Amino acid sequence: MYQVFLDIYFNNERIKMRTLTCDVCGSVIERPIKGRNYWNFKTWDICEACKDKMDLKLRPIVRSHFPYDVAWYQRLVDACIEEGVSKGRF
Repeated sequence: MYQVFLDIYFNNERIKMRTLTCDVCGSVIERPIKGRNYWNFKTWDICEACKDKMDLKLRPIVRSHFPYDVAWYQRLVDACIEEGVSKGRF
């Protein structure tokens, strides 16, 4: 997770703006709004496109697993994100 702080002046007052980058694909997330165009999983920030790809990858695995367990799902998501971060894509 890279956070770049930009100094912007508005009416002679210094304003700090934060820019987020996706930990998987490295794209800059414009106007970050948590839960809308980026998601935070533990220490990773993931853009909307990467989250959609992750959901498409995990959906068949989750549907075929029985019984469903929240701890199992969290481990699956963590492993998927770690794999995506190391490869640079899902």
